[in-house]
Amino acid sequence: ADLPDGVGTHYLVDDIYVHDVYGDNTKWSNGIQFRVSGTTTPTHFDDLVVQNSRITNVDREGLTNRTTWMCRPIYGSTDGCGGLNNWRPNTRIVFRGNTISNTGGDGIVLRAADRGLVERNHVYDIAMRPMGSNVGIWTINSDDSLIQYNDVHDVRKLPDNGDGQAFDSDYGNNRAVFQYNYSHDNEGGFMLFCGGCGSGSTTNDTVVRYNLSRNDSGRIFDVTRENNAQVYNNTVYLPEGSTAAVVYQRSVTNNMVLRNNVFYNLGTGGYTGPKYTPENFTWTGNTFYGNHPTNEPADTEKSTKNPRLLNPGGLNPVDYRLHPGSPARRAGTPITDNGGRDYFGAPVPDGCRPDRGFHQLSHPRPCLTASSSQD
Repeated sequence: ADLPDGVGTHYLVDDIYVHDVYGDNTKWSNGIQFRVSGTTTPTHFDDLVVQNSRITNVDREGLTNRTTWMCRPIYGSTDGCGGLNNWRPNTRIVFRGNTISNTGGDGIVLRAADRGLVERNHVYDIAMRPMGSNVGIWTINSDDSLIQYNDVHDVRKLPDNGDGQAFDSDYGNNRAVFQYNYSHDNEGGFMLFCGGCGSGSTTNDTVVRYNLSRNDSGRIFDVTRENNAQVYNNTVYLPEGSTAAVVYQRSVTNNMVLRNNVFYNLGTGGYTGPKYTPENFTWTGNTFYGNHPTNEPADTEKSTKNPRLLNPGGLNPVDYRLHPGSPARRAGTPITDNGGRDYFGAPVPDGCRPDRGFHQLSHPRPCLTASSSQD
C-alpha cells in the first residue's frame, strides 16, 4: 500500500552491541532510540525492528522510541499537549530477543505505537543509578501493545525511584496485553498500572495474564487510576520474610477484575495504599495461600488451600507448575478470549473451568466443570 508523506519505513537493527553510553538523566539519553522530531509534517516510523542485540552500561534508557506527534485526549496535558491532538502512532514496531542490562533508568520503553510488539527480551540490572522513576519494560500512549515472553529481574528501587517494577502499563494506553512473562527479584514489584500518572490522563483495558512473579518486593500490583483492567491466571510467589504488598493503590481505579490467580504468600504483605478502596476491585476464583491479612479480599470462589506447586522457592518457572493433584486444578472461572495457551504453551480450555495460575495441566475432552472450590 502507498504510505503517506512523513513516514520512514523498513528499519532493521540486528545483532549489534551498544555499551558505555554515558548520557544524562533525561529520557532523551539512551542506548538505542528512534526519534521523530519536528512539528510541521506528520511523521512516524513504520516497520521498525530491533532484535538479537545487546545494550549494557548506558544512561538513561536502554531501548526506546520517541515522537513529537504524541498528543491525544487520553494522554492528557503532559508534555505541553493540553488541547492539542496530533497523535500519529508508529506502526509495526518490534523489539525482540534483546539483552538489556546495567541501565541508569528504564530498560525498554514503547511509546506512541499502534500494535507494537516487545517479546523474548532479557532485561536485568535496571535503574542502577539515581535517575528518577524507572521500570524494566513499559508502554505509554499506545494502542494494542503486546508485551510477552520477557524475563525481567533485578530492577532497583533507589530512593528517588517511585516505581522499580518489572512492567508498567503507563498512561494513555488502550488494550495493552502483558502475557507469558517472568518477573523476579525486582525491588519495586511486578506490575505497575499508571493510567493516572499524567495530568488528565487515563488508561483503558490492560490485560495481565499467564505471568509468573517470583520474589518480587515492594508492590506486586501498584495501581493508579486504571479503567477496566483484567488480571487473570497469574502465579505470584512471595517467600518468608517478604513484606511486599499484593495490591498497593495510589488513587481511585475503575473496575479492576482479578480472576484465577494463585497468590502463594509466605510473607506479611497484603492490600494497602493511600487510596486503597476494596470496592474498586472484583475478585473471582483466586487462591490465597499462606498469609491472610484481616482485609484479604472477598471472593465468592476463594480457596485458601495449598495449591501444591511443584517446588515453591525454586529458581525456574517449571518449579511453579501445579502438581497433578492440586486443588487449583479445574477450579478457575471460564474467561472469553483467554489467549488460548498458558505460560508453557499448554492449551487453556475454552468454555469450562481452567486451572488457576499461569500453568494449565492437561484437561479431559470434553472438559469437566468443577464443583465449588471454596474451603
